[in-house]
Amino acid sequence: MHIGTEFGIEYQINTKPKGQPINISTVIIFPEPGLKRPGGKTHKKSRETNRVSIGKGHLHGYGFDEEWELVPGQWTFEVWHENARLVKRSFTIFDPEKEALDLSE
Repeated sequence: MHIGTEFGIEYQINTKPKGQPINISTVIIFPEPGLKRPGGKTHKKSRETNRVSIGKGHLHGYGFDEEWELVPGQWTFEVWHENARLVKRSFTIFDPEKEALDLSE
């Protein structure tokens, strides 16, 4: 886990008619205690609404650009259409300095 790391999912909405635009909400749920901006608010999740094309691949991801974003734990990515969750995928991010493996065992 370091500045410049990027991760996420690629998804495709498979329905008809292909090529038709559709509104999708993408959500990232951050691990506890959330992302705390220096001198600012703590964010528990991020939500965006995007207009995507049916039948085309789309990316939903996150990149670590600032030190305060480097929060270890479970990061969950979701894709929603209206009130239906279409995709849910979780990643566990480790702090290599705190999670060093003891290979002597």
